[in-house]
Amino acid sequence: MRFKDTIGISYYLRKTELILRQKIDRVLEHLELTVPKYSVLAILEEEDNKLTNAELARRASVTPQTMNRLLHAMENDGLVKSKNDKANELKIFYTLTKKAHKVVCSAHTEVNRIETLMLEGLSQKEVSGFMCQLEKMNLKLEEKK
Repeated sequence: MRFKDTIGISYYLRKTELILRQKIDRVLEHLELTVPKYSVLAILEEEDNKLTNAELARRASVTPQTMNRLLHAMENDGLVKSKNDKANELKIFYTLTKKAHKVVCSAHTEVNRIETLMLEGLSQKEVSGFMCQLEKMNLKLEEKK
């Protein structure tokens, strides 16, 4: 039973996130990607390809141990390459492979298609306003930690 005095927005946000995630999972599966792998590829692409395990873990909101396992799997899949830093041999940087550049480009196309479908019928002003409101909510929740 729903509490009468609650707004219920968390329910709708979660429901939307679940449906969106299912659709994204399906299209990424055809590219032999998972959402976490796609996130890493997108982060590396955005950051010009040179981040450490710890930096990637922070950006992807996972533990360094989880990121280490993910990067190892991605290296085996031929999606990332590791390279030791010349200044500090203990520091390892990860970069995208040529294969990864093609895969992430295809993934972006598919994810954008899903997002466009989700936002169909909304004006650009409505979309911008909605994104602005979501960002305000995120900031408010983060400051209350």
